[in-house]
Amino acid sequence: MLYEIEVLTRDESGSLLNQARNFFQWFSDQGCRVKIHLREAAENRVVLRLELHRGLRKKSELYSFDQLTLIFHRQFAEFIAEHILEEWEPYLVKKFVSQKVVGFSDAAKEAILQKSLHFLHYGEDHTLLPEYVRYEKSCRLCARIEESVETLENTPFDLEGFLRFRMKDFIREIENAIKFSWRCWQNDQEYENFILMLRDFMNEQVCSVEVLHVIFYPNGGFCLWDENGQQLYDKAFKQKQHPGMKEEDLLLSLLLAVAPEKIVWHTGKDSTRTRVLRILKDVFQDRLHTCTDCCLCRSVESLRQHYGPKNMK
Repeated sequence: MLYEIEVLTRDESGSLLNQARNFFQWFSDQGCRVKIHLREAAENRVVLRLELHRGLRKKSELYSFDQLTLIFHRQFAEFIAEHILEEWEPYLVKKFVSQKVVGFSDAAKEAILQKSLHFLHYGEDHTLLPEYVRYEKSCRLCARIEESVETLENTPFDLEGFLRFRMKDFIREIENAIKFSWRCWQNDQEYENFILMLRDFMNEQVCSVEVLHVIFYPNGGFCLWDENGQQLYDKAFKQKQHPGMKEEDLLLSLLLAVAPEKIVWHTGKDSTRTRVLRILKDVFQDRLHTCTDCCLCRSVESLRQHYGPKNMK
């Protein structure tokens, strides 16, 4: 026998045995005999046993049996690393969410669970490639697995113990992902409640304008026009009436007070006011329409080009 090892792990998907057979098929093609066994253990665990034997004849012209043994050792680490990411990471996220997120509904826990997994796959700012994130974690796991297996004696390689004691940074990343996702979920709930409150307030208002046009000046400020071309408000000339009030908050309060049947947001090519636009879309829903290429949009764009990017907000 060239190599043997046992692994104590989980197999909730029931596919571990087939995955191992497919993964280590290459060694059979090189003239080795690979024996793979799976047996049940206590507490919903299984023991995976891998054995690498010399074949009746050596087929590989590139590798000696000693080299194949070293390759098997490395491939074993890669296989277990992938198994941890596929089986153990989602299991631990679900387990920790159940333990730490107490007093919330099952739907809330599921939402936090999915946000946590997304965070672990894409990073905090959601811009990392999942392949890169997975590769980085897989490399860390491989290195620690190889170190642990080298000092392993005649006992199964316990993956839960390995993760708890040798991969504390891996566990900490999962816990941080859950904390971050929990805060995000709470912020989402607060935002939804805020939007619902604004909708209720808007629905209680009496509509005083049928169509309201919103135009932002490129160097700050905005103005409101009704469907008859009458200017209702021009913040550029009335800033002093609302000291300390943010431009976006002022616009929202004015729109809620007027409660128009239709709002036309003239953006031109401006894509810098995504936050206020998102809030308006959530509050006014199908009442809000965006326009990018009418005479008003083109006049705003002309002003934007005149003022240049330095004075734009």
